[in-house]
Amino acid sequence: MTYDDQNFTKFANAMFEAIAFTDLDCPDCETYGAELSQESKAKLERDALKFWTRCKHLIDPYAVEQAGHDFWLTRNGHGAGFWDRSDDTYFGYQDFFTKISEMHGEVYICLGDDGFAHAE
Repeated sequence: MTYDDQNFTKFANAMFEAIAFTDLDCPDCETYGAELSQESKAKLERDALKFWTRCKHLIDPYAVEQAGHDFWLTRNGHGAGFWDRSDDTYFGYQDFFTKISEMHGEVYICLGDDGFAHAE
């Protein structure tokens, strides 16, 4: 596994942790305790890879996991994200990362009849 692959894995895993925090581990959510469907995981990973491919050269290796969280939070308007971080984290690229995240559009995590959470 290359260094770039390792960092993308960290980025994607952090995004999935943020999804769990906002949608799967939240007792007030209909998806509480559900697992993401395999199709949803694949779709969300493709979205993450598109962002990563475009922005990876601007992300400090020490901020990769934070960037994964911020990608999810920003694209879904959770009130925190890239724009909420200091230049110490993203070296002034917060607005650019915000714009790219928002271009991916919001994703809603819904409970399916199959008991799995689905990204729509």
